[in-house]
Amino acid sequence: MKKSICIFLFSSLSATYMLAQEPKQTCSKSDVSERFEIPFKLSFGKIIVQTTLNQQGPYNFIFDTGTQGFVVDDSLAKSLRLKSEGFTLVRSPNDTVGEQVRNIELSEMSIGKFPCQQKEGIAVNMKQLCPIPDVFGIIGLDAFKGYTLAINYPQSKLVVSRDYLQESDSSVLKLNLAPIFETTFLLNNQQKNAHFDSGSPEYISFPMAWKDQLTLKAEPVFLTKAFVASGEIEIYKAQLIGTIQVGTLKFTDPEITLVTGGFTAANFG
Repeated sequence: MKKSICIFLFSSLSATYMLAQEPKQTCSKSDVSERFEIPFKLSFGKIIVQTTLNQQGPYNFIFDTGTQGFVVDDSLAKSLRLKSEGFTLVRSPNDTVGEQVRNIELSEMSIGKFPCQQKEGIAVNMKQLCPIPDVFGIIGLDAFKGYTLAINYPQSKLVVSRDYLQESDSSVLKLNLAPIFETTFLLNNQQKNAHFDSGSPEYISFPMAWKDQLTLKAEPVFLTKAFVASGEIEIYKAQLIGTIQVGTLKFTDPEITLVTGGFTAANFG
């Protein structure tokens, strides 16, 4: 069987349902027994969670909202003798297809104390994809289907629950979850699309193709190179003259990055 999965992990490092700072005023609460708190640590700006596979581990995994599914290091998959059948085509959000990788199947996976229902993923060489040592895979949003997920950065924890947000609240954004986590925002009062990507170390990134539409304080300055599933991209630093509005949040004249690679949406890291 052959299918595809979207991975957006910037690797320099840069490698998809709700993300928030636990906005209690906008949530309707559910049974406390459906609530799980998953501690995490930050490494190179990435969220690292403890994960067990087939009751083995725990192992360090990146939680990445820019990834659809579940990714495990090929050497760990072999060590655990995970069942393998068929292949998947890895691609980036610019819809460029990268390499073909093996599908794997699990009998059990837990993220902290959260019993994840996801049982299928892919095996890749994590050393090529991610420079962080002792990281054995990536967990995407598919692992939390049917739940509300809050990223609490001040307290370094993920909160998984059956709570839900009130659609009428002005701070709540509607999301498109296919193929990855996407919403709309205002750039100088013009509507644009953006990905929310916890796997990206960049603050606000725009496609280089938008450069001529922007008013910048100065010409962009080369910052670094990075790798996505489709290959190498370049990242440039600049300062926007104008406004960005995401829900009720407004940014005036922020620093941004511009990225090559044919992307069509902004990226909020």
